Amino acid sequence: MSRENDAAAGEFLMKRTFTTAQAVCCAVTLLFLLIGMTGCKQLLDQLSGNSSSGSTVTVQTPNGPLSVTCVETDPIGSSFALLHATSLSRDQCVSISSAEQFTGQSFDSQRFSSFIFTNRYQDVVQRLKGQVGIDASVPVTVTPDMQCFAPFGGGLTGFGAIALDGKLLDILNEYSNYLALAADGHTTIGRNVALANIVTAHNSVFCASYDPFFFPAASLSAAEQQNANQFMDSFVGADMFHEFGHYWGWALIIELRASFTPFGQFFIYPTQIEDQADFVSGVLSARARHNIARGQEVYDLMTFQYLNRSAGVIDIALVEQTWQGQFVQSAGNYQSLAGRKNTFARGFASF
Repeated sequence: MSRENDAAAGEFLMKRTFTTAQAVCCAVTLLFLLIGMTGCKQLLDQLSGNSSSGSTVTVQTPNGPLSVTCVETDPIGSSFALLHATSLSRDQCVSISSAEQFTGQSFDSQRFSSFIFTNRYQDVVQRLKGQVGIDASVPVTVTPDMQCFAPFGGGLTGFGAIALDGKLLDILNEYSNYLALAADGHTTIGRNVALANIVTAHNSVFCASYDPFFFPAASLSAAEQQNANQFMDSFVGADMFHEFGHYWGWALIIELRASFTPFGQFFIYPTQIEDQADFVSGVLSARARHNIARGQEVYDLMTFQYLNRSAGVIDIALVEQTWQGQFVQSAGNYQSLAGRKNTFARGFASF
């Protein structure tokens, strides 16, 4: 066969292959669209609980009754307007089955069975509950050192249980004391050095809580203690309200539904659950009249605590002042630190 015939045959084969590929692509796309319309509806039905969709929920707020229509197309819940309620517990626009309840309770019994708990910081927890109207029935506990029982810190929320990381709270408590002393000029130690000392010292004590090493409460005046409490509320509030966001939004059940739903991983983007909790944290921090900058700072402080213990990082500047620290997404289910702080700020501004 001549070169011309070779070229003609090759061109014909390429055209035929390309045309076939186009046809297959179009057929597959059409199939996904047809299935997707059913799958998407099924997904939204399952994620929203469906039975609550279109119903109206009325809650009492400081400004009087508020009625909210449950919306099927919001798979995590309905409207964040429900966070204005006088008494906060669960998103009432999500209904669950008895089987889901059993699964959630089973998760709690397994996940928290090894945890030990402490009464430390229950005064802070109760104060924060009162500031935003979280119902007394919402179980918020503190474990001395979460990394003794889990490969992470900060907090953990199951189906009907919330556990805060006492190790982080120890650090935030002493750091709050430092900030109150520094504000009055009663310490000359710089912030980064103080944080390096505080975090390293507390991280060296495993599976137990510890009182402040360098800046004890006894060194504060009454006015400084009040100032330290305000810092502490803003810090712990951002952490606790994030975990409450999971509890309020039935996060464990939503994740369970998504995992068993066709196209669930396509329609539910990986960071959605944590984004919702960060947004709720911002909303409730604003409701409590906390300091937005301190609330955002907690994201850096949690990361610094983890990197200090796991990788020996001793300068928070590596977290706060580097591109990698702020903009690299280190886990698939979380945004970058900059992204999380932005979501928190959007929640704060929305209240």
